[in-house]
Parts: sequence; structure tokens; C-alpha cells
Amino acid sequence: MSVSKLTIEDKRFYEENGYLIVRKVFLQNDVDELNERFRQIWLDLVRDQKIKQDIDRPLDSLFSPLRDFHREDDLVKSFILDKRVIELLENLLGEAPLAIVSNYHLKPPGAEGMGNHQDNYNIGVSPDTTHAVWVSLDKADPQNGSMYFYKGTGSWEIKTPDSASGAWGEGEHLIVEGQETIELVTEPGDIIIFNGQIVHASHPNQSLDRYRRAIITHYARSSSEKTYLNFNQLLDKEGNRVRRRLNSLPGKR
Repeated sequence: MSVSKLTIEDKRFYEENGYLIVRKVFLQNDVDELNERFRQIWLDLVRDQKIKQDIDRPLDSLFSPLRDFHREDDLVKSFILDKRVIELLENLLGEAPLAIVSNYHLKPPGAEGMGNHQDNYNIGVSPDTTHAVWVSLDKADPQNGSMYFYKGTGSWEIKTPDSASGAWGEGEHLIVEGQETIELVTEPGDIIIFNGQIVHASHPNQSLDRYRRAIITHYARSSSEKTYLNFNQLLDKEGNRVRRRLNSLPGKR
């Protein structure tokens, strides 16, 4: 498929299933440049003791997601607003997207997976929902911690997790019964677009020496009116800050 032009079948698949995989959107040079930039960001944070290892959580504390560096780093900002991604989203959604929040995941060998969750539970875009773009920066498969979706959940209403002590799926677990899992295997440069309703999780990284690096950015349709987080920190495709009203928090809707 063309990177910027999706077929009617692609759009229908996304509407019916809540996700779409687009192969080879980014080149290897793009992937290498972003990984190197985040390697330097991570080293600087460790050097400045902004990241400290917790003996009780040695991997999670040392390799926690690096959030919202698009706000202070031009390379990261240009990556999440890359016109290849923006054009895909415009094609898919029928309007311009707004970037809400980004997370760079290092996921080293031995790291745990994320529990079952729905992204819009934590973000609260309304009306409509979030639309995430997950960019594979390493090969991702079940052995090194790839994501998986639950078939048929892309049109679910937002549900309260059975455990909700953390954000972005950390500490959460939404019970899903009788739904087939969809395993996602990607190569560097592939992207997965998925909506904020679909229930998903990720495997632990059980490999001996493979990272599963990825960057995920959550977007909203420009016509969306509210969000829980970053209501004055959204970015349009030109990189301008856009305001949205603050929605009520989970459990207070």
C-alpha cells in the first residue's frame, strides 16, 4: 500500500477492527537517528540522576518510558509530526490530527509486559477517541515483547480496569474473556495505528539480548473538544500549541 494513500478497504478495516498496520513508513536511517537521539537523552538523564535505579524495580525504574520529549527536542517533534504519518492519519480520519502525548519505550531483555488496557481510559478524548501511532524501532515479536490486540474490542465502550494503580497500562488489568488475540509482528519502520477503545497488551521481553524499542504518539481528531491530559499542550501538524477543554477524570464521568 502507498504510505500516504490508503485504500477504501484499509479504511473499512480500521473502522471495523480498530487497528491497521502500515509497513515501511520510516526508513532505517530515520529509525537509527531517532534511536540514537533517545540513547543520548537517556544517558543525559542517568548522568544527571533524573533516572535512578530502584533496587526493587531494577529494570522498570532504569528503563521507564521517556515521555513527551517532543516538547523540548526538535528531532523528536519532527518525527511525531512527520508528514508521512500526518498524511496517513488525515487519510484515515478525514481531518487533521492533533498530537497529545508521546512515549519512547526502550523495553530491554527481562522487562515485563503491559496489562490489558484501553488507551482512551487514560487520555479521555471526546467526542471520538484517541488514535495512536506506534512506530516499531526494532523488530518486535512475542519473544522480545511485541503488542497484541483482542479481536472485536475496537468498538468497545471504555471500561474501568479491574486494577488501575498506574497509567498507560502500567499496573492495570482489564479482564477480557472469550476474545481471540491478534499477535503483531513488525520490522523497524513499520507502524501500527489503533484507536483508544481497542483492548491491547504487550508480552514481556523474554529474549536474551534484544531490545524492543518503539515510540508511540497519541493523536486526536482536530474536531475533538476535550481531553484529560495536556489540554493546553496539544500540537497541530505545523507544531503550534492548541488548547482543548479539560475533561473529567476517570471515575468521575
